[in-house]
Amino acid sequence: MNATIKLAGLAEMAGDSVAEVETITVDELTKDWPRVDLIKIDAEGAEDSIWSGMEKTISKNKDIIIIMEFCSDRGYNPDPKTFLEAIQASGFSIQYIDYDSQIRPLRIEDCIADPRGCWDLFLQRKK
Repeated sequence: MNATIKLAGLAEMAGDSVAEVETITVDELTKDWPRVDLIKIDAEGAEDSIWSGMEKTISKNKDIIIIMEFCSDRGYNPDPKTFLEAIQASGFSIQYIDYDSQIRPLRIEDCIADPRGCWDLFLQRKK
């Protein structure tokens, strides 16, 4: 699988606007692993694409924890609210890690209220 990535701001500063990179889905990467306990995602707006490429991994690993940077202004497809609702529909509670390293509950509405706000989401299946 290949991806074309356009990094707004950073790429223009470097003089380039497009970089082609080879990619692999999380599902493909982990298909032979006995289990996956933790996934950390910080992908500058590609989090929704990564999520779609790890649905089998999520399904096979009921106790998986996912830590994901989420900024609602990064062009999620179709939109940030729908993406977060899909995460919840997969059985995950949406929480965040605050500045004191405490895990706190987070409502979708609060997460997307500030278009410049970024969150370190802590996603764990509801018990």
